[in-house]
Amino acid sequence: MLLSDEEIVRWQQDCIARCRDKEKGEAYNSFVNWTRKSNEAAIFTLYAYADLTLPKQFDCLFDLNDPSDSFLTSFKLTQSIFEGWFPIETIEHGHKHLCIFEFDGSLPELIVRLDSSTQKTSRDAMSNLRLGICQQADLEHIRLRNKKANT
Repeated sequence: MLLSDEEIVRWQQDCIARCRDKEKGEAYNSFVNWTRKSNEAAIFTLYAYADLTLPKQFDCLFDLNDPSDSFLTSFKLTQSIFEGWFPIETIEHGHKHLCIFEFDGSLPELIVRLDSSTQKTSRDAMSNLRLGICQQADLEHIRLRNKKANT
C-alpha cells in the first residue's frame, strides 16, 4: 500500500512517541525528518522474503498476480521502518515494513496504481495490485514459478 504525505506525517509522529525512551540512531533521524520528494514513495509491505541491508538497489517492479506485468527501472530502498514503528537499517525476513523507495526518474505507473492509504488502519489494500520487487535477472524464474503455482 502506498502512503499519502499526510499518512507519513502520522507515522512519523507515532514513531517519535513510541521511541521517546529508546536509543535512537541515524535511521531514526532520517525517518522522522524525512519529507517525500516527487521521485520517492513510502510503501507498507507485507512479510519480507529475506534479510536485506540498506540501501538496496533494485531494477524491476512487477504485479505479483501477473508477473508479465512488469516495469524495468533503477530504484533504491533507502529506509526501513520495522513493523511500521521503529526505523532500522535492514529489512527483516518474515516481517512487515514501511519502506521508502527512491526512483531515478518519476514514479513508475505500477507504483501509482497501488492502493493508497490515508489512514493507518486501512485494511482494503489487498483488493488490487500486489507489488513485487526484484532484480531483472530473477524475473523469469518468478514468472515460471507463478505459472506452475497457477496450473
